[in-house]
Amino acid sequence: MKNSQILTATMALCCAGMGSAFAQNSVTLYGQIDTGLAYATHVGDGGQSVIKAQDSILGVSSFGLKGSEDLGGGVKTIFNLQLGFNPSDGKYDNPNDQGFDRNAYVGLSSNAGTVTVGHQWDLNDDWLVGSVFGCGYNSGAPFKFHEFDALSEYYNNSIKYVTPTVGGLQGAVFYAVGGVAGDFTQGSVLNLGVRYTLASLYVAATYDQEDSSSTSGAKYKLATLGAQYTFGQLRTRLGYSHADITGVGTFESIISQPAQNANLVEAGVDYTFNAAFTLSGDYLYKNNSTFSNHTSEYRLLAAYSLSKRTQLIANLAYLKNSGGATEAMYNMDDPASGTYGGLPNSDQTAFTVGIRHSF
Repeated sequence: MKNSQILTATMALCCAGMGSAFAQNSVTLYGQIDTGLAYATHVGDGGQSVIKAQDSILGVSSFGLKGSEDLGGGVKTIFNLQLGFNPSDGKYDNPNDQGFDRNAYVGLSSNAGTVTVGHQWDLNDDWLVGSVFGCGYNSGAPFKFHEFDALSEYYNNSIKYVTPTVGGLQGAVFYAVGGVAGDFTQGSVLNLGVRYTLASLYVAATYDQEDSSSTSGAKYKLATLGAQYTFGQLRTRLGYSHADITGVGTFESIISQPAQNANLVEAGVDYTFNAAFTLSGDYLYKNNSTFSNHTSEYRLLAAYSLSKRTQLIANLAYLKNSGGATEAMYNMDDPASGTYGGLPNSDQTAFTVGIRHSF
């Protein structure tokens, strides 16, 4: 209750100040509401099916304020405050992350690039999710696989620098401090990225390293490469990511797990039939070479726009585990220790329909 009261007061003050802010600054109230119904197999005890309300089909519902102030000489102050919520019950999307859990940063932007400081998303999410790895937060996303959560993650205590684009080329550095006395690397996160755009071609590569916040010395490393190319109404996408977990540790984005290596490939296409209707198809394959198990996933998404801001969504996904893999799009009620949501070698079908409105 106390956190809710503080948040409500903060938002009220922000909104109250918007009138004067508009005179000198640019301030935008924005957000999206994404919700619907889902049917999923092999949930509950592993042999049951369910029909349930489903939030965040393509992305987490959110509400935020962002803006800028012109300081002159081509320099601007920028900020972004964003919180996530579940439309089905009105609660925070993550009960462990209250307040502005999706973004909370301030920075400076100029011809020399952009620097932001605070709570913000990594470069993997900025440059690869959506553009290469198909969207679908609760519709079969690659970052739901237990070795690849850092494909889309936000971090506290971070600083991000993005260079200007020169000849289609852009680079970036992201660093989150661990805050551990006597050890500058413990609990830290380093993320490097480069991307290139030329006409219909887009290519991006990132490297991510998380150091355990415990004293184990373990590291979680993720190297990712992705590309997209557009042929008229058809957009093709191909992404690859390699995960290297060096040992048991306490990480920001993944749960503690034994040392292992895994590879992920996603191939996808998006076809725009007209201004209103788009059909997307994706195939994901994840191979854990350490434990000799793998997971395949097939996803078909249809999106129909009623307007520039409102979409109807239908998503069909099928997941199949082999070699003892235990991945799931929708977790069992009480998965066994050492598993990741499903039974060994299980499969799962999920069908979701919903509506998404942006403002």
